[in-house]
Amino acid sequence: MAINIQEILHPSDSSQIKWEKVNYNFDQILANGGGPIGQKGLKGNPGSVGQTGAKGQKGAQGLKGETGTTTSRWETIAINPSNDVNPEYVILKPKLENDNYHPIIFLGDQTYDNVNGNNGQLDLRSTLVIGKHAQGGSNFSDELVTFWHGQVSGTNDNVGITLVSEEDVDNNGDPFVRYKLAETFGPTNTAQTVEFSLGTDKFSIGNDGFGTDAYFIGANSTFKLPESIIGSPEAGMIRYYANQFWGAVADGIGNTTWTPFCMSPCGGGGFSGTITLDPVDDIVVNYDGSLYGNSIEITNGEDVEVDVNGDPWTGAVATTTNATSATTNSTAATTVAQTIEFDGLSWNPSSGVSSDAASGSFLYLIDGVAGQLLNSSLVSAPSWLTFNTYSGGANNNRAEFTVSENTGTNQRTGTITITHPGNSNVTENVGIIQVGANATTQATAATTQATSATTQATAATTQATAATTQATAATTLPEYTVGMANLSVANGLEGTSAQYTWAENGPGVVTFNPSSLVEGTHTYSLVLNIPSGYSNAGEQLIVQDTAVGSPQYKISYDANGGTGSGIGSGNTGGAGLTVANNPFTRTGYTFDVWNTSYMGTGTSYNPGATPPTSAFTGSDGIYDELQLYARWSANMTPATTQSSSGSGSGSGTLAMNHTVQNSSYISGSIMYRNGFGIMMTTTVSPYQTQYICAVPGTITGSSGTYVPPQLLITNLSTLCSGN
Repeated sequence: MAINIQEILHPSDSSQIKWEKVNYNFDQILANGGGPIGQKGLKGNPGSVGQTGAKGQKGAQGLKGETGTTTSRWETIAINPSNDVNPEYVILKPKLENDNYHPIIFLGDQTYDNVNGNNGQLDLRSTLVIGKHAQGGSNFSDELVTFWHGQVSGTNDNVGITLVSEEDVDNNGDPFVRYKLAETFGPTNTAQTVEFSLGTDKFSIGNDGFGTDAYFIGANSTFKLPESIIGSPEAGMIRYYANQFWGAVADGIGNTTWTPFCMSPCGGGGFSGTITLDPVDDIVVNYDGSLYGNSIEITNGEDVEVDVNGDPWTGAVATTTNATSATTNSTAATTVAQTIEFDGLSWNPSSGVSSDAASGSFLYLIDGVAGQLLNSSLVSAPSWLTFNTYSGGANNNRAEFTVSENTGTNQRTGTITITHPGNSNVTENVGIIQVGANATTQATAATTQATSATTQATAATTQATAATTQATAATTLPEYTVGMANLSVANGLEGTSAQYTWAENGPGVVTFNPSSLVEGTHTYSLVLNIPSGYSNAGEQLIVQDTAVGSPQYKISYDANGGTGSGIGSGNTGGAGLTVANNPFTRTGYTFDVWNTSYMGTGTSYNPGATPPTSAFTGSDGIYDELQLYARWSANMTPATTQSSSGSGSGSGTLAMNHTVQNSSYISGSIMYRNGFGIMMTTTVSPYQTQYICAVPGTITGSSGTYVPPQLLITNLSTLCSGN
């Protein structure tokens, strides 16, 4: 019973009345069980569970939990190159799992029967195996894979190509299997042109040890070769060049040269200097063209001068291609003349070549016929001359050489001597002069040239022809050759302008292609216009060289919730790029590290690190790209003590529900007192959230001081008991 002293005492009461009122009310308190507070009694038994209270209001939605584990053997990888809200597509990959089994996908195994426990075909080891799917029970479809393009622009036609397998029987009645890649059309079945292109550096057909036959089926089939400028062939190659087909032929001593095919009408129409054979029979001849096992006889018993067609020599160039026949009456016999002819010298015999290192060439004919080639054993020259190639052409053969630099002040002279392949007694000489450094050519060129005209052949016809050829060579303009251009293309970064140098010597550049460096080793072509002063003036010459374009790399940066600028579109360059410092900011967060995943589950790189080139798996134009995302940790302050509600004094002891969220890629640990008054320790894994029952004000770091900054602790303001 409670009393209010102010209500029972009144200022007008006398002292006696006041004491009487106090005594009376005190007696009433005692009569009603009042009095001083006694000792605390024993704890009573728990009461019965009360009725369930009314359902509270719906709380705020919690943080999204991490993706749980699954027993599926497939991993779904979300791809979001544009950083949209939702991923643009996903990549499905089979997991390797801890058992290290390498997954193999087998589609269309008709022998597999899971109902009856038949595992089907098990001896195939390809990552992807595709068989024929069933079509109406046991009927198989011939179709294996279809590459579907879809609707062709501007039409209603759908187009694709399908790989099918089918069985057939050859002409001998033997069965075989044919794999065919054919066009596939949609419902309209309109004929559309479909092209299948292979863009690899080399395409091989065949099976070693068995051989391969290639067939072109259909009356309208063709096989087209482009204009080829390959200079160094492999034996067996075929090319189309200068409006003519050529074959690469090996001579058996290590040399392989391009030889033109004889085009119809063969002989008399293939190229200049050939004759027509009528009737078309085999002719067996000696190396010099004479009849095998016989000699050619001249009916009048005297020397006869003839041109390359066999017609009487008049001093003029032969214009006919009719073959001449010689009688075989036994009078006086003579051997066909064996000749060596020079032409198209790239230097002026009277003035010589410069003292600088340079290239040179000349044309030559053996017995007046193109195709007979020289080799190093048949050519002698001064030591400062090095021969590079002896190539064949339609009308002439060409020898190309390099002249080393003359560092002396005096000129030097030499003689190039060619020995006939079929007769070592037949030789031909041509002189060459190289001026000294800062000196002029000595006036001996004419004498040297005249001396070199001496022919060691025994036939008078050979001597006359050689002298005429020598005189003509003195006035013939040199030919501008590929070696004179001396093209050199510098290596550099892919996508940058190709830098090249060349010895101009007069010609002007028409085109240089490609103008930018291509990744990897690539061939670059310089097209030149040959000016006057050369025998091939007015023609265009293609000069080539190879260069290496090194890959370009790019590191792109995503603020991942932060703001600011400073990196722009990223840093680019060659191999060895370093990761930039972080220019972004995020309120309430501290930058941790760069990561290849916006969730932090990829590879981390600190500023200044050098990622390996294998990490640049993306693509942005010419760049191999590495995308990095900023990773942040929430800024935290030390936990403060909170008092619980209710009567009493001092720190509260009621436990409350809390969430502990880790926003970093490293784990964090805390200590706290639970609802039973016991100190607990818990560790939160990266990017995970845990619930704890803790007394406010008791939460600290595991060392007993500050909570780790990456842990965000939220009091849910609801009572709890236990841990």
